Amino acid sequence: MKKLFVAMCLAASAILSGCGTVDPLRIRSQVGDKGLVVLVRVPNELSLSWLGTTLLNNESAVHANPDWAIKHWVEERSVAVLRQAGRKARALVLQPGAQVALAQMIDTTNEVVLVIAPGYGPDKVFNRPPYVSGIGLRQHTWFGMEAASATYVQLDARILNPSHPKEVQIVSSESFQRLPFAALEKGPILPPRVEGAVRDAIRAQIDGVVLDLIGRLGLFEGPIDSTSPRLPSVETGPRG
Repeated sequence: MKKLFVAMCLAASAILSGCGTVDPLRIRSQVGDKGLVVLVRVPNELSLSWLGTTLLNNESAVHANPDWAIKHWVEERSVAVLRQAGRKARALVLQPGAQVALAQMIDTTNEVVLVIAPGYGPDKVFNRPPYVSGIGLRQHTWFGMEAASATYVQLDARILNPSHPKEVQIVSSESFQRLPFAALEKGPILPPRVEGAVRDAIRAQIDGVVLDLIGRLGLFEGPIDSTSPRLPSVETGPRG
């Protein structure tokens, strides 16, 4: 059982482009009152894309600001929503590139793993390729038109349950927000003057996507406050 579960956990680090229909009632029944260990496979950097009139004008980069703590924000919000729903939950925080045996870091009898990873899908603001993945900001420019920017959060979630090792049901959720200003400078570079507004937009979108993912998995019933910049801050589990 443990060997099969470890194999499932290794497969969970891959980004999946599709998602089958899930049965939230079945997931809820299988999870029962077990605790949830949240494992987030999301980078701490914000993906930046500058999309011009042609492919030759496209540029990409990442914005790395440790103070944003993107991965930790996803972990914290996930644990907060689960606890608010009356479930036992903790985050499993691993160092980047760490090679670990997850089956040795959870109670395989009384816990299941909730994996949250970057999703993949079309741009639903500007309807232009390429597809988006994870968490980022893209800016579109056209000849003779003012540049326009949008932030996005595209995530997948799945439950890894040692009691049902052959079932890995995946759900996806996304959020796109058109910004009222052009955020990027050529490079692409996110200038300090807009960092705060972009960070707040991304965090609010993460809050909504996390809530939607957990709801799609059937892990809570009834209303939960989704204005989650005010969701309670929680301590995460041990760092690997």
